[in-house]
Amino acid sequence: MPEKAPDAQIAIAHLVSRVEATVVSSLLRANGVPNVIIGDAHASVEVNSWVLGGHRIMISARDHDETSEILRHAWLEGMDEPSYAQGKAVLRVFLILTALKLPFLAIVAIFGPLSFGWFIALLVQGLPIPVNPQGRGDYYLAAPSVS
Repeated sequence: MPEKAPDAQIAIAHLVSRVEATVVSSLLRANGVPNVIIGDAHASVEVNSWVLGGHRIMISARDHDETSEILRHAWLEGMDEPSYAQGKAVLRVFLILTALKLPFLAIVAIFGPLSFGWFIALLVQGLPIPVNPQGRGDYYLAAPSVS
């Protein structure tokens, strides 16, 4: 496979989450590595973020080794473990929305005809809450340098 030209742009990461892409990009910029996020214009609050190509962080080929080392040192122990905080937050929002609807449902059920279908429809309206899809991105790091 031919070597890349030093000024060629290569992908260092292909990520699902726009937030993760922005954080990684900021980390690299803070360490003096210029980069560009491809796909930054679309948000990752919809599952189609990955269908649209995700978010790719592009760097210069000459910065590949340095960038790989920066990313290796930035990852903390436990980064591979899934976080359930977002799922819990979405569940809380869904439960709050449902709790706010219950008094209305009770009034309609007591004073007017309410079919079971409408009752279920009102309860599940909160299900399409946009959520950032969780998934591990792909990082294309250079081989570690032997010292």
